[in-house]
Amino acid sequence: MKKFKFTLQSVHNVREMREEKELMVLSQLNLAAEQAADRLTAVEGALVTAVEQYNNKIKPGEAINAMEMELNSHHISALRRQKTAAREEVLERQDARTRQITQVTQASRDVKVTGKLRDNQVKDHRLAASRHEQNTLDEMATISFSHRSGESR
Repeated sequence: MKKFKFTLQSVHNVREMREEKELMVLSQLNLAAEQAADRLTAVEGALVTAVEQYNNKIKPGEAINAMEMELNSHHISALRRQKTAAREEVLERQDARTRQITQVTQASRDVKVTGKLRDNQVKDHRLAASRHEQNTLDEMATISFSHRSGESR
């Protein structure tokens, strides 16, 4: 019996490479999402600190420096804009990661399909080889029996 050859091995190999590529992209997107979340946390911390510092400078009964108040106001507004932009970036990165997870899932499913097909074909090949071997042994036994039967007459 001839050796087993999976006819779709090249397709399976391409699917495995695609799965690896999609996993690498997912890894990069996870890193980018973590970095975006870290930036958001940093901006939120800076905003909280700026507001606390501004509140600590304002004392009841004291005159307020208009120039300093305006600078603080602009700084806090800029931090709020940065926070909004950072939050949007986090959401975009999470959406991209979710889409990529779908791609990875599909690629993994494709690999499993061809892998399972190969496994089934290997089983069928082994079963056919086993049947062929059994038939050959049966024929040899039958021939041997007929030769012995012919000799005993």
